[in-house]
Amino acid sequence: MKLFADLHLDSTTMLEMLMFLEDSIGLVVDPEELDADDFVSVDTFTDFVLATRASRSRHDADPARPRRLHDPGVRGTQLLPQLANRLRPRARQPDVRRGRARVLDFFAGAGSLNYGHNDPVLKRALLDYLERDGVTHGLDMSTTAKRAFLERFQNTVLRPRDLPYKVMFPGPTGTNAVEAALKLARKVKGRETVVSFTNAFHGMSLGSLAVSGNAAKRAGAGVPLVHTVRMPFDRYTEGTTPDFRWFEQMLVDRGSGLDRPAAVIVETVQGEGGVNVARPEWLRDLARLCRRHDMLLIVDDVQMGCGRTGAFFSFEESGIVPDVVTVSKSISGYGLPMSLCLFRPELDVWEPGEHNGTFRGNNPAFVTAAAALATYWGDDALERRTLAHGRTIEAALRETAAHHSGSVCRGRGMAWGLELADPGHAGRAARRAFELGLLVETAGARDEVVKLLPRSPSPPTTSTRGCAPYSARFTRRRDRRLPLMRETPRKTTRDATGAPKDDPRDDPRERLRTGMTTTTPSATATERDTAEKKRAVFRAPVPQDAPAVWKMVEDTPGLDSNSIYYYSLWFRDFADGSLVATVDDELVGFLTGYRRPQEPDTYFVWQTAVNPRHGIPFLGVKLFQEAADQQVADGARYVEATVSAENKAIIMVLKQYAKKHSAPVETRVLFPGSSSRTARTTTTRSSTASAR
Repeated sequence: MKLFADLHLDSTTMLEMLMFLEDSIGLVVDPEELDADDFVSVDTFTDFVLATRASRSRHDADPARPRRLHDPGVRGTQLLPQLANRLRPRARQPDVRRGRARVLDFFAGAGSLNYGHNDPVLKRALLDYLERDGVTHGLDMSTTAKRAFLERFQNTVLRPRDLPYKVMFPGPTGTNAVEAALKLARKVKGRETVVSFTNAFHGMSLGSLAVSGNAAKRAGAGVPLVHTVRMPFDRYTEGTTPDFRWFEQMLVDRGSGLDRPAAVIVETVQGEGGVNVARPEWLRDLARLCRRHDMLLIVDDVQMGCGRTGAFFSFEESGIVPDVVTVSKSISGYGLPMSLCLFRPELDVWEPGEHNGTFRGNNPAFVTAAAALATYWGDDALERRTLAHGRTIEAALRETAAHHSGSVCRGRGMAWGLELADPGHAGRAARRAFELGLLVETAGARDEVVKLLPRSPSPPTTSTRGCAPYSARFTRRRDRRLPLMRETPRKTTRDATGAPKDDPRDDPRERLRTGMTTTTPSATATERDTAEKKRAVFRAPVPQDAPAVWKMVEDTPGLDSNSIYYYSLWFRDFADGSLVATVDDELVGFLTGYRRPQEPDTYFVWQTAVNPRHGIPFLGVKLFQEAADQQVADGARYVEATVSAENKAIIMVLKQYAKKHSAPVETRVLFPGSSSRTARTTTTRSSTASAR
């Protein structure tokens, strides 16, 4: 098979791992059996998919080629020692045999790298602090770094959410925070029992293992794990028993043998347990149950906090306010050890020094944590991007699961799992993905779930890849950068005195560019005011627009619907020929097109659709005209579209555009016996210029 050595994969594009998972379930070739000419340079994921399919076909056609199965039981965490050299700076043509290929990380340090590896802003803050000889280790004493973090955390996270928590630094890891929470709950309530849930995981120290559910991890304790009771997590009984009926019956029945618990500890999304997601209503019922029976509610947000599921805390969606919250992993923002135990002020019953530790004050972590809060949590932009990416991932994973019997996907935000019917497939998928440059983990009681924890999404890029031929060796493409909105000159008019007057409404092309609407003389003043308030903004699409576009195509009669995954790839590689229209950040229309490498002077319009509720006259016409104008300005001489004979709207738009540029329109039958026709208008530079 071919090994693709020079992948240029954008880690913020969340769908690039899907084909890896699709291909990983089959047999694979051992890398040691590759020859020197089995290295191919590819530039985008589309190339990678085509090359992967081609290589698989070649092996299927040649059964004599050696094959070897890989161990299906390897977990993602066991692959980490092999990763050391792969994170070095890449050479132009990296030597994969020496372990220097680039890795696309969908593991993110088990959730400790929500903002990615070596975020430049956080790295600069850390280096500046170290270069100033800032205090690195200060035990429990106050430092400027600790004060800066506490102030930033209070003003950016707690106060806007009206959370009155005290902040405790229990130790450097998540299990330290859980141990502190359990100890505090027992001290406050004077009781020993803590309730946890099936498939939970809270850490590897004894107290945390006691409230964890995984049998293999619990077996490593070596001693009895006591003073805990397990209850079914959300959907554990698949709806056969009402939520908490068994739990509450045990609490009220004096013959149940259940000692009154001090607290309940829960993960809103069980990451290690298989990406099991608790419903908001289930969490609200649990919070009410805890209040009724005088139990503290502890939310373990070690892995799912710091924006992993969208909001900063994973419980925000449910509207509950836990008594105690544990936070770690990505709180430092840079992968540095740090954890927090947050609790209500009235629960602060600690004696001085009662819960201490040598590394409670990791000052470098305070520095990067404060920088992360300032950079990413000053507004809700990151949360909105995370939720949008999450919807894209969900739609694509559901489509993938639909093609594999017994598979199911689940998750929230940037935490997702794909459960495969055969538990061995998940391990094989993780191994195969790693060989192809993708790092994922497995999860669940039997490691039956492929677990995805990609970094939080960066702001959408404004640059797009150009379209070029897919040669046998997948020639590297050139970058073609297209502005989101092309500036056009305004038409200058004169007022009654003859003085120049610039009014964007006097220039129809300016109205098109800015999305200003036109009104007819018969329109009422109210209609004109409403039309003026609604303005469409045209921009280049990004892969995250795929779900909205797919839904619009589904709702538009006469359009062939493709998958969300297909549109995401299209917007990655052909965004420079496509446009979307938004009103108040809502996508209300789109147009897809491209320039064929064989005919670079022809702009082909593939699909266009608008939401009829947008309220902007002639939005489809404006999309077409804006996209065509951009391509003509970039050297296109022809605009072409394939339509059915009954689709008179697009034919009319094409004819209007041709008339505007004084250009002819050709129409020919595409398939004999079919109603599909290709309409084509000539728009040379000279005729276009004269028409303007």
